[in-house]
Amino acid sequence: CSFAEFCDAAQMALKLDGDFESYFEAPDHRSLDGDLGAVFTVEAWVNPATNLGDDTHPNEYMILNKEDSYEISVRNNDLATEGSLQVAVQPAGLPWEWWDSGEIVPVNKWTHVAATWDGLVISTFVNGKFLLAFDKTGAGGEKGVLRSTAATLKVGRRVRGDAVVHSIFKGLIDE
Repeated sequence: CSFAEFCDAAQMALKLDGDFESYFEAPDHRSLDGDLGAVFTVEAWVNPATNLGDDTHPNEYMILNKEDSYEISVRNNDLATEGSLQVAVQPAGLPWEWWDSGEIVPVNKWTHVAATWDGLVISTFVNGKFLLAFDKTGAGGEKGVLRSTAATLKVGRRVRGDAVVHSIFKGLIDE
């Protein structure tokens, strides 16, 4: 659209219907994990239609997932409240952990979410505001390197373990 035209962001974003077939997937490539090493930023504009995930994981909906490497999602412990931005990063040789920014991502509203990792610290941001930083070093406390996996990159859902699809996002995701 041009400057003279009104552009509806909802018509240019990825619309996810909250079902098993509504997602985006990119094939595995070293540029998505192995070549990143210890430094990356992951971000998106999101407009969730609901704060609930699916029946398997009712407390989370996935924004972006590279299984056993990194992901950002909206999760909550209380199904009656909206979820907060959370991030998981798995350096080589260490277990998977979730880190909660504590910042609510509201439903039916565009929100910019981001997380960075420099091999030592995960930093979280919502709408450009720095929220919290979490120590996430490599094994032995040295600078970590992102775990390289054969998993595909998924937007809008997660597939874990025995290929069970869960954490399905319903709403809009952009950039």
